[in-house]
Formats: sequence, structure tokens, C-alpha cells
Amino acid sequence: MARVCGRAALCDLADDLVFAVSEAVTNCVDHAYRDREPGHIRVEGSLSAPAGAPRAVTVAVSDDGAWSEPDRDPGFRGRGLSMIRSSVTSLNLAAGRCGTTLTMTQQLGC
Repeated sequence: MARVCGRAALCDLADDLVFAVSEAVTNCVDHAYRDREPGHIRVEGSLSAPAGAPRAVTVAVSDDGAWSEPDRDPGFRGRGLSMIRSSVTSLNLAAGRCGTTLTMTQQLGC
């Protein structure tokens, strides 16, 4: 895999980000439009390379569905947000009754 990414460490970061985005989209599918009309899921990404700072990939996953708070006791399921949080450098959640956006950033290096 390092031949594709260039360095094994970058491959690990890429794998973590792919997992986080996949989990965020799965959460939209499972929860956003429950008991509602089907809607859209948007995935938007960008790469930043600010002077003097590490490069970073940012991906936002958005829906127009209704937010519901995760259960305090998740039981068998319900650990998606914590898994996403542990897989990326930073996570921002903007949720409301008219939609949710989960923005994940993965730094690429120091």
C-alpha cells in the first residue's frame, strides 16, 4: 500500500479518514431520514496546505434529516461518533432539526 500513498504513515492516515467518512455516511443512511421522506447525503472534501503548517484533508458529510441524540447506553450499536472521533485529527458536529454536518479533518504529517 505504501507504493500508492508514498509512505506507510500516510497510508495509515488515509485509511483512518476513509473509515471515518464511511462511518459518517452510514450514520446518515441509518439515522438522518428515519421516519421521514428519503433525502440527500452530501460528501465534500478539500486539501489545505497553509504556509508553515501541515497539510490537511477536510471532509464534510451533510444531510437534511433530523438529528437525534445518541443513546447514553449504546448497547450493541451506537459507537459511530466515538469511532469517527478517534480516527481523525479533529471533528466538528453541527446538528439541528433541519440537518447535520459532520466535518472531519486529518492532518498529513507534523
